[in-house]
Amino acid sequence: MVSTHNLPLFTWAYCEGVAAPQCPIHSNESVCFSRNDGNLVVICKGVGNFSHLLGICSQEQFDAEKQEATAFFERNRVKIAQPADVA
Repeated sequence: MVSTHNLPLFTWAYCEGVAAPQCPIHSNESVCFSRNDGNLVVICKGVGNFSHLLGICSQEQFDAEKQEATAFFERNRVKIAQPADVA
């Protein structure tokens, strides 16, 4: 099962140590990227021809949110990997 985390710009998934945007509606569909006027455009390649916009942001915003998502997943992975002390 892939973990997800919602942040202001995107819903993020974490798989094999990598955080990436995920469509909150079509979780099994791929996400693609494009550039427009210096912004990053994130698109869900939905079922059939139902592609739709997930968001538009600057590269800096994307990188900052990806870093935040990665930190969240890493913290949770450490919590799960380390069992609580039994008294």
